[in-house]
Amino acid sequence: MTLTFGAPGPAFTPEPAPTMVNDTPGWYRGDLHLHTVHSDGSYTPEEIVAGADAAGLDYFVSTEHNTPTANSIWGRHARPDLLIVGGEEATTRGGHYNAVGLDPGHWIDWRYRPEDNKLPRFLNEIHGDRGIAVLNHPFCPFKGCDWRFPYEVMDGIEVWNGPWDPSDEAAVAKWDELLRAETFLPAVGASDAHRSPNVIGLPQTVVRAQGLNQGKIIKGVAGGHSYIVESSGQTLQLTAQSGSKRAGIGGRLVGGGSVVVRLRVQGAPGTVAALHTGDGLTAVEPIETNDATVTWTTTAAATRFVRAEVRSPDSTMVGLANPIFLVP
Repeated sequence: MTLTFGAPGPAFTPEPAPTMVNDTPGWYRGDLHLHTVHSDGSYTPEEIVAGADAAGLDYFVSTEHNTPTANSIWGRHARPDLLIVGGEEATTRGGHYNAVGLDPGHWIDWRYRPEDNKLPRFLNEIHGDRGIAVLNHPFCPFKGCDWRFPYEVMDGIEVWNGPWDPSDEAAVAKWDELLRAETFLPAVGASDAHRSPNVIGLPQTVVRAQGLNQGKIIKGVAGGHSYIVESSGQTLQLTAQSGSKRAGIGGRLVGGGSVVVRLRVQGAPGTVAALHTGDGLTAVEPIETNDATVTWTTTAAATRFVRAEVRSPDSTMVGLANPIFLVP
């Protein structure tokens, strides 16, 4: 048998997704970690879009393992009310991270270990695309998945990956440890869905952005203006107020005097809400109704930050909010 080249097929024409849906400020729900048949997933692009719609998402990030190919075809599947952000999951020998906001066709190399000192080069490449690098599942139990690079060089940390499990608990503990040591990495959650029965949008990162477009969603995530919930059925509102001054999630409240912290929890009856500070667990209150508010009073001199968690009675996470920083 002799093999020969056949006639060439039609040239590939890239069709990346639009980078803007609207310029309307608001809270937008998304999934920052998804896979399709372009890498090791079984979901097709059409199934990802359908799953995002079913989950009530406004955006998602395409994060194929070590390849940017999907970023050049999402325009074929784009919808006028759904933002699709290009990305890649770099599966290095010392842990995985998502490059979020890559230009179409931009490939981020993954073939290095912490001792090779190559990570800064690729972080610079990502930042050159106006993107961010988010470390994934830092305590994943599989070989090569756990994070062994420095934490502080990253732009964010995935503390909740798919259904809640002990590796997520360890990630939240590490994130809190860094926060108390004055290293703030914005926390995100994502499904890491590959195939059925993985649920797209479990969990989802809800970000405050000045518009549903790639640059503004990335800016909101990088600024920590976000919270994580199980599904579109839950909403968190965390605020801190001193006199006429007020700050929300990821914000800074500057000034002395009494500070009133309020956590409003919607869609999570039967759970328990908790406020955490640099001194640890500060306030705990059961959430008995579909719309409940927890109130706690402090001062900026006593509390450097406050963050929130909502958990089911078995300690499964239902919602987690990035901190508000209090500055005397």
